[in-house]
This record gives sequence, structure tokens and C-alpha cells, in this order.
Amino acid sequence: MALLAAALFATACESAPAPTTSAPLERDGCCARRAPGTATPGSATVADAPAPPTSRAGGRYFAPDVVLTTHTGEKVRFYDDLIRDKVVVITFMYTRCTGVCPRIVENMRAVKALLGDRVGTVIQFYSITVDPENDTPDVLARYAAEHELGPAWTLLTGSRRDVKTIADLVEPEMMSGDDRSRHTSIMIYGNDRLDRWGACPAVGRPDLMVEEIQWVLPGREKVVAPPCANRPLGDR
Repeated sequence: MALLAAALFATACESAPAPTTSAPLERDGCCARRAPGTATPGSATVADAPAPPTSRAGGRYFAPDVVLTTHTGEKVRFYDDLIRDKVVVITFMYTRCTGVCPRIVENMRAVKALLGDRVGTVIQFYSITVDPENDTPDVLARYAAEHELGPAWTLLTGSRRDVKTIADLVEPEMMSGDDRSRHTSIMIYGNDRLDRWGACPAVGRPDLMVEEIQWVLPGREKVVAPPCANRPLGDR
């Protein structure tokens, strides 16, 4: 889904103009969604390295098949092992973050609780660190334990080059310098088998975020997308 930077999830919904694209997008507030068969031509590139091959033809997919490491120390391929044929929820964070990350993690814990036992079975939760030099698997494992994330939530790290390959497709400035606080605060959700993807603020209302995620679940292909989960946590 290399269309991310070009079309669907290029910003953290912070008063940014809509990106220019020929692909039809369904927008609601600062949310963005893409239904099947609406790929955007072209793909994002990484400045210091050629983009690795994706696991599907046509450059339609967000998931370059780079090798990452989970917080339990398992080596995985981003597309083949984590995305292929799955329903996924993806956020970005880093363990030393004192800004938005704690809010994102706490909010995603609420979303996970509302989704119940579907997380880890029907839905996979992934958080990718944007500080892979510091966030080793051991550091991420301690973070997961301290924040009681549970076994159905996978934290991911890797080489700077491979993590940056993913991050650049979402927000090119996210890992462009040493200031990690610039990382995106969006939640990406999608169903690879249906080729149905969307994004919303990761600090929105948990109940509305759950509605967003449910839009991509199997058996809901004809369900109309819900209102964007872009109301702040205090607006209840």
C-alpha cells in the first residue's frame, strides 16, 4: 500500500490540506478511507536506500517486506508475516516519548478492551517504534509489561533503514532527523484480504475508533463507513 504518503495517510490530521491524488477517497473530517480497487499510481521512496520489494505486484500496498523484530525477539517480515490476509491496526510510538505516545498507548488500550477477544484472533495490533536505535526488543518487552499491553499486542523494532522504509510511506518527516516527537499520531487500520484501509487519530474517542476498525472486518463489505473518530477524548 505504497499509496500512503501519496494519498491516504500522509498526515496526522493536523490541519493539513488534502493530498493531490487521482484515487477516489472517502473523507470524514480528518479521517481518510480507501475502498478496494482505488490504488494511487506511484510510490514513496526512501532517500538513503532503494525501497525493498513488496509482496504483491503493482505497488498498491503499504507493506514493504522488510525484516523487523518483535518485542519477544522473533524475526518477522512486515508484509508476509504481519499483514498478508490479516485485519491489522498499526500505530507508531517510542518508549522514551513523553508527549503524545502515553496518550496513544492508553487510548489504544481502551480500544483493545472494547474489541475484546477479537484482538489476537480476528484483529492484530502492532506498534512500530520510530526510535529503533534505542528501542531494542528487551526495551520494548519491558515497556509492554509496564503498560500491561498483553500478549495480543506486538511491538516492533528493526534496523533504522527498515523502520524508516515503513515510516516514510506514512509520513516522510517522521524519521528525517533526531526529533522523534514529530512522529504521526494516527491509527492505521485495514483488511489486507479485502484491500480495505483507513486511518483516524489515535487519540480520538475509543468507541468511535472501534466503529472505524469494524468497517474493515470480514463480512462487513457492504457496511457504510461510520463517522470519523476525530472528536477529542474530552468530548464525550
